[in-house]
Amino acid sequence: DGNNIQPQGARALYKAVASVVTDERVIEVSTQDCNVGVSDGRGFDRTEPGGQYNLDMEAPIERAIFVDLLRLVREGKGVFLSFPEPTLDEEMDGNPEPYWVEAPEGDNEDEWDVPKRGIMEFHFGSRRVAEEAKEVVPMSDMEMLVSVLKDKDKNERERVNAIRSFCEGDRLLYFDQVLEIFEIVKSDKPTGALTSSSGDLSKSDETNPSTPGSESAGTPGISKKRPLFRKDRRVERVELVRQCFLRVVESERAPELLDFLSHQERILVGKKLGVIAVSFTKNNPTGSYRLDLSQKPQRDVCSRLVELQNYQLKAIEVLKAYYTNRAGGARPSIEWGWKNATLDGEKFEFTPEWQVPKQGILSLDFVEVTKPLTPDTIVVHPDGHSGPAGKEPVSPLFSPPLSRTAVGNLKQLVEKLGKSVEYDNPEDYKLQVVRDWSNRNLFSCEQLDALLPAFSTEDSRVQFLVIAFARTLDWHGFGNVCLLLTQPEMKKLRGKLGPVALFDEVSAVGYYELDLSIPEQRFVGQELIHLAIDEPGENFVETQYNGIDLSVPMPWSKLLPSKGLITLYYCRASSTIQSTRKHGCLRGSLDYPWSTGGLVPDDHKSNYTVWFWKDVYCSGWGQPPGAEWCKGYRLRRIKQKMLIIAETAEEVFSLLDSDGGGELERTELAAGLFRLGIWLHPKELTTLFSVLDSDGGGTIE
Repeated sequence: DGNNIQPQGARALYKAVASVVTDERVIEVSTQDCNVGVSDGRGFDRTEPGGQYNLDMEAPIERAIFVDLLRLVREGKGVFLSFPEPTLDEEMDGNPEPYWVEAPEGDNEDEWDVPKRGIMEFHFGSRRVAEEAKEVVPMSDMEMLVSVLKDKDKNERERVNAIRSFCEGDRLLYFDQVLEIFEIVKSDKPTGALTSSSGDLSKSDETNPSTPGSESAGTPGISKKRPLFRKDRRVERVELVRQCFLRVVESERAPELLDFLSHQERILVGKKLGVIAVSFTKNNPTGSYRLDLSQKPQRDVCSRLVELQNYQLKAIEVLKAYYTNRAGGARPSIEWGWKNATLDGEKFEFTPEWQVPKQGILSLDFVEVTKPLTPDTIVVHPDGHSGPAGKEPVSPLFSPPLSRTAVGNLKQLVEKLGKSVEYDNPEDYKLQVVRDWSNRNLFSCEQLDALLPAFSTEDSRVQFLVIAFARTLDWHGFGNVCLLLTQPEMKKLRGKLGPVALFDEVSAVGYYELDLSIPEQRFVGQELIHLAIDEPGENFVETQYNGIDLSVPMPWSKLLPSKGLITLYYCRASSTIQSTRKHGCLRGSLDYPWSTGGLVPDDHKSNYTVWFWKDVYCSGWGQPPGAEWCKGYRLRRIKQKMLIIAETAEEVFSLLDSDGGGELERTELAAGLFRLGIWLHPKELTTLFSVLDSDGGGTIE
């Protein structure tokens, strides 16, 4: 142990040992911390194939690994990396030669180019994407497992091992397949056939729901059913749910598996999986993660995120192409989807070739770039006909519709949120309830408006909108919902989702404060420049650059500065609002990513308006036309800044009136605000003073 013998040294050691081992003579060899890499089949996992390989092509097991990697390449789930260049040391003399690995052609594996000797060294990248139905376990394997579980001569250990073998690798199961297996290990006298939480089991007795993060780690709001189970098969039931929880094709139904366990069995599953794995929602992965990769369930969650990121790489490429050759200069490189990642505290950039390590703490924000549809959403299909979206994806930028996906009825959700007072961490409970809900339902902007007051802390309000971000059907109104947040809350939301993800070309009207030294904020600034050139009328209103009034210079159309602070109100004419609402952009281009046939799906359009802007909005537009709205918005921003330091106007006044004279002059107002950490632009200060100085006497009383 502890000697850096590397893979070739370990291989020589193993061969020497194998040459002298007999049935009577056993030699134990340990190569811990010897940097031996992959030396035999025991270290290979087809679900996590990415990484460095050093294979002895004369060894059957290691040659089989190489063939399995070729299968992954053929299936589009992996790639042999060209850098560093693959090598083959055919003579095993320490002088490897470059070796180009050909992608296999044909189904006959005997005809594939597989070296028979030598040391192959290469790096392999995983391109596995989110689950596909074709990866579901075959019926023959189901029958084999059922046979083992029904065999009375098999002991508990053998049956549990059969379950583990059945679920190994990248296999998936349909929910009904899991139920079929569960029928074997449930009660001799069941309360009824196992179906789902909406079927026979829902009629059984209920107990109090478990708390997220508690010992039971069950799904919040889902009651604990108590069928009569045989205690002697408890271990098998627990193992079955643990193995299948992250492998169910219909992932939105995975929490229902917990319904089929007793309370104590839920506790065991919760301990084995952990809260992160139990609460993971594949249909809505957008959120913040902190994963301990030494824990298999949390590493499995990381693998699911890798697959989901790989799945949306095609959508990301579409977006990158769309934002190419637009005014404002070349767009800066930004993170798409997988954001703000650190591994053991060090900044970490995701690549498809990354291998999930077996240890370390990974923190990241995951953001879906795709937008939801329902099966009934009317879209223009690739062949040109208009009709319901159905179950098939119509564009890389749209999430594949689930058969039951729709804007949910909030009655049941509100009832569950009302139970939060029964829990030690009510905000955590409410967030988990909403996340579970979002895994099988969509939100509308009106619903987000109604639900936001249910969250009482700054962090929970931000997390709620993070959860809802990629699951809001009329998402072109999401920016208006964000206006309900305070400025500190909005800053946190931008930090998690990113300014580019929150920017909406269809609903671009609004106030912008952009630090051009930050790539994503500069990206948004460049997009605004592009839109202003393309759209008629005065779009940039009250523009300031580093606090100085500015008319946007023409050179900015070619290249926006890479540093400095720019603030502006972006405005649109009513005709532009109507056109972008219909087509996604002014001229009805077929290139707008979130359209089909040059039209924005009606379900994505939003009529939602925040209450304090209803008097300046045109009905059904989602944005105010012209520039009249700027003054009201400016006053609201000032009010929000003041609410950071005090709750009432009287408290603010007393803090500003440093001499206690009961009056404030303009200079005293500005100095007082600056002293309290509130800096206002000159026009903001003028607006505020003119509103507060109602009699025009030059002082505020």
